[in-house]
Amino acid sequence: MTITFTPKDKRFWNPRGAVRCGSGVQLFVQTREVAGLSVCLRKDGENNALFLPMTPCESGFSLRLDQKEPGLYFLSFLADGQRYGKDGNGNVLKDGIEWPVLFFDSAFETPDWLSGGVIYQIFPDRFAKEGEIRTEGVHNKRTLHQNVSERPLFTMDEPNYEATDFYGGNIAGIRSRLPYLASLGVTALYFNPMFEAASNHRYNTADYRRIDPMLGTNEEFAALCSEAHDLGMKVILDGVFSHTGADSRYFNRYGNYPDLGAYQSTDSPYAGWYSFGDSREDYACWWGFKTLPNVNETDPTYLEFICGEDGVLRYWMRLGADGWRLDVADELPDRFLEEVRKALKAEKADAYLLGEVWEDAALKYSYGARRKFLQGRQVDSVMNYPFRGALIDACKGKNAHLLADGVNSLLDEYPAPAAKGLMNLLSTHDTWRILNVLGLERSVTREEEVNITLTPLEEAKADHRLRRVALMQFFLPGVPSIYYGDEIGMTGCGDPWNRKFFAWERIGCPLQEYFASLGRLRKDFREMFSGEFTIIAHSEAHLEMRWEKDGKVLGLSANFSSSPLPIPEAADAACYLTVGSYQKEKGAPVLEEDSILVWHLGF
Repeated sequence: MTITFTPKDKRFWNPRGAVRCGSGVQLFVQTREVAGLSVCLRKDGENNALFLPMTPCESGFSLRLDQKEPGLYFLSFLADGQRYGKDGNGNVLKDGIEWPVLFFDSAFETPDWLSGGVIYQIFPDRFAKEGEIRTEGVHNKRTLHQNVSERPLFTMDEPNYEATDFYGGNIAGIRSRLPYLASLGVTALYFNPMFEAASNHRYNTADYRRIDPMLGTNEEFAALCSEAHDLGMKVILDGVFSHTGADSRYFNRYGNYPDLGAYQSTDSPYAGWYSFGDSREDYACWWGFKTLPNVNETDPTYLEFICGEDGVLRYWMRLGADGWRLDVADELPDRFLEEVRKALKAEKADAYLLGEVWEDAALKYSYGARRKFLQGRQVDSVMNYPFRGALIDACKGKNAHLLADGVNSLLDEYPAPAAKGLMNLLSTHDTWRILNVLGLERSVTREEEVNITLTPLEEAKADHRLRRVALMQFFLPGVPSIYYGDEIGMTGCGDPWNRKFFAWERIGCPLQEYFASLGRLRKDFREMFSGEFTIIAHSEAHLEMRWEKDGKVLGLSANFSSSPLPIPEAADAACYLTVGSYQKEKGAPVLEEDSILVWHLGF
């Protein structure tokens, strides 16, 4: 029996991807060998299934499938008493695997300002500084570097590095560099934590309602937001809500704060936030780190403190923040995520809520439950690590199929609003710098990361690869994100070498000018990035992406091979940007080896 069902093809699944509740999806199955066909629809976590008869049509059967409530479902087909699913390649197979289908809330939308935008990620202690380093009002012991070129106080002999050495980056320095960020085409600033904390990364929050004194004041933060807004840039804060610092006014293990902390007494107003065993030394903490006591996110007083009318989220949004990135979102309970969303959207309807999720967020399973991140009642979108992996693999492996398959598999599962809001990254504070990833073909031990540098050959290879990867990053659905310093060729392996102070002496380098041209691409074709996207690997060597809207086309053609490649679809188009070499001769234009062309029609 031959049954054909290809969800990636609109003839079989329309519209593509996850399904908006109330709108439905049109299914088509091609077969001439059965008298009747039904859809078997099972909700995730349940054994009972719905059996929905399909309607006979020319060359097969069709059905419009819909659900009233959001959720993840699994779909298969029933014909002549036999169930059909898919094999590992997506082909229809008896007793095969079910196809996942995500139904999302009918009201789910993400902010329009994301389309055509560019995010810039700043590690506040390492970006820029103006004036003297402030130490007044600091509650914790800290070491100050006298020069930004000094090495971090980290050695392999001291595995319990607590990151208490600071370089003095501050809000005043960031404000002074806003025009530079605008010149890159940046439309949103994402800051790693800015609240008071004992470490330079500030993921061990000490006071949720206070900017760290070394960075500045709450008033200076408000001024930063105002000036960023004047330049067309939104502000996204990092919210660390699964744990606090042990050295904080809430836990107060070391007595550095005047508050009665949960560690000190069960009479503390924060006692319900934490979980203790038989002694005060026995408390739940994040991944075993005693400096990071876990928080009970659904404790009523904690929920009110973070999400209430006068809570932390709204407080900072009233000072100018436009969105939040949630640290370790997959460790936060569903109820907490839902309350965060309600608070943000009530304060600002176009607020952006981004979750840190490293895997496929539509199918993510963690802590004994399937997660509901993208069903329209929690985050707007997630940090897009899967795209990063697909880009790197395709570039280093010179295989167009790797990228097309990786992108399409995600777009086939994610709601369109979530795809629009994806944070498309190449580096972050949690990864190696992208130049190191692209330039190093050799294995590197943790000990070698301390002193490793790219050879001139590796650096040249990495620079060329970065230009290609970044162009594709800026073209994909979602919002491209630049990790501070990547645009000027900063290098570094793991933490803390990926968190060096910004090398301002490199401003004006060719790579920076290239990233500025990518920013112009996003700006010049902003309307196109809300259109319809397709990506096709015509062969292992030839990749094509295109955006189409209102009769206009913005296309990208990439040659992954080591020989010239004719590009027929670009024959009548205007060239916008190239990486490598492009020759427009009679007939099909020719794209030289390892080159990319961006072209447009109808403008």
